[in-house]
Amino acid sequence: MTPWRCDAQDADSRSEGLILVELTNVLASAMRARRMSMNDATAVLTQAHGVVEPGLHGADPYESLTMAAQFRVSAYDARYLVVARDLGVKLVTEDAKLRGAAPKLTRSLAEAVGY
Repeated sequence: MTPWRCDAQDADSRSEGLILVELTNVLASAMRARRMSMNDATAVLTQAHGVVEPGLHGADPYESLTMAAQFRVSAYDARYLVVARDLGVKLVTEDAKLRGAAPKLTRSLAEAVGY
């Protein structure tokens, strides 16, 4: 398997720090399913960390709690909404329920890339 590659064009991404937890979970799932070796998973995580780390933003837990209550979403999802709001951008997500709950703060991937 060829490890996933990041390039400079991806380097302008911004996210909440949980993005690396999500990626780690995907990699762990791939390893459990025997679709990826530990070496490949480690290489992907290292490369991804190097690309996304400069764009990581922490979400204030109190703001996250407030936003979770306001939009009736999980505190987990609210963290991403807080970061998007704080950066003055829309959260790109394929979670239709989250987009429905906070349409002014979210958009689909298709909307983000202009499809």
